[in-house]
Amino acid sequence: MQRVLLGDERYHQYLEEGFSIPVHDYLEFMETNTVEVAGEDLSYREYLFGVMNSAKFLSESSFRIGFLESFRELAREQGVVDPALVTRLEARIEAVFGTPLRRVRFRSSSNVEDTLEFNGAGLYESTAVCAADSLDADDSGPSLCGFQDNERTIERALKKVWTSLWTFRAHEERWFYQIPQDLAAMGILVTRSFPDEIANGVALTGNPADAGDRRYLVTAQLGEESVVSPEPGVSVERNLLAVENGAVVQIIRSRASSLVAAGEFVLSEEKLRELGALMCYVQQNMPVDLEGHAPQDALLDFEFKIEPNGDLAVKQVRPFLIPAVRRQSPTFELEIPPGTTVCGVFSTSDPGRSPQQEYETKSTIRFRAATVSLPTAESSFAAELFEEVRLGPDQRVAVADGPGEFTVNVTSEGGSSTRYTFDYRQSFTLESGDSLNVELFGLTIRSGCDLPEETTLFLDEEYITFELTMLGI
Repeated sequence: MQRVLLGDERYHQYLEEGFSIPVHDYLEFMETNTVEVAGEDLSYREYLFGVMNSAKFLSESSFRIGFLESFRELAREQGVVDPALVTRLEARIEAVFGTPLRRVRFRSSSNVEDTLEFNGAGLYESTAVCAADSLDADDSGPSLCGFQDNERTIERALKKVWTSLWTFRAHEERWFYQIPQDLAAMGILVTRSFPDEIANGVALTGNPADAGDRRYLVTAQLGEESVVSPEPGVSVERNLLAVENGAVVQIIRSRASSLVAAGEFVLSEEKLRELGALMCYVQQNMPVDLEGHAPQDALLDFEFKIEPNGDLAVKQVRPFLIPAVRRQSPTFELEIPPGTTVCGVFSTSDPGRSPQQEYETKSTIRFRAATVSLPTAESSFAAELFEEVRLGPDQRVAVADGPGEFTVNVTSEGGSSTRYTFDYRQSFTLESGDSLNVELFGLTIRSGCDLPEETTLFLDEEYITFELTMLGI
């Protein structure tokens, strides 16, 4: 991206300063830190892969969820970062950004993402950093860079990003694509932070819902509100840009944000024209490994911000593959039979829960009998799946805060095969005032050729027992 922008003075204003932290430092952290298991000291790497190769890990998704969370917690809380590395990074941040008091961002940059066949968007974590917090004499805060919560040290950030390689979702995604887990490693890109942004958004150099539509798709939302996973009931602004000869010639306002007043927009026409021109220049000059795909099947995915002074800043550009059957944007169905009820304990982050703790999370969820439409043309849609949710052995009633929301992930699996994954989340409030989020994920339909091979998921006893994963947080 930086090399592309350097090729034309008109786009030098979008250049960003930064540097990278190589995967070598992650690998060293995993080899030099140890945990005692059965009287033997094992490196984090030995411990992690020892469990991951066990029959229990390979066969039980609930165990995978719990173990991976416990490993990340262990590494974040007890792992030791090489002090010499911290010193080098402190000096580099000051040299590149001018002062250790400048807020910077440690952005995940693994060796298994950002390709056409395996995008990896959203799998890993990034975090804000204040180098000065690593230089002071305490760990209690407040942050010297003005963060409202605890200190944002370099050590904390390194461990947060490194361990995000082992979230359940990231592990499962690599597993599905048959990527050897022992090949995965985490690098980090250090860039400036973007505090107090006016707006944020995601833009594509084409319409991923229709491969024949070459207009640019620009989605945006106010401030730091999520564009990819908005809160239930929140709409994201959606714009289509027709571009000719490097300039935007038509703007279609296809959907307004629900966070702005009627008749107002998150992005002005001026900003849309500026963004469209920049996207066109990058699209024409940025090399992309097509991995055997046709050029028209590959889009560029831009993540951008509008800063407090109104400047446009591009945080990231990655390739995006349009699945062969995406142009049809099929609609599937979820069939929920009458009387469908789930009784059990929620999966949580602690695989070593006591029997009493297990008992305290025993809950009952009664599903709403219905045929639920599962459209794929949009990235998210509202739905109500649960008739009743009762938590714990005393069966406390959880009251829904509003409709739940499905998020849709469409992934090309090579050739003409496409995977559609639907994840669901709904928030509840207990009588005590405590909140409960119920998540259901991994509802998957695969299709090939030009039409889906299956159109309906049945939430029957077999699917609930062997396929369904639910979390209560």
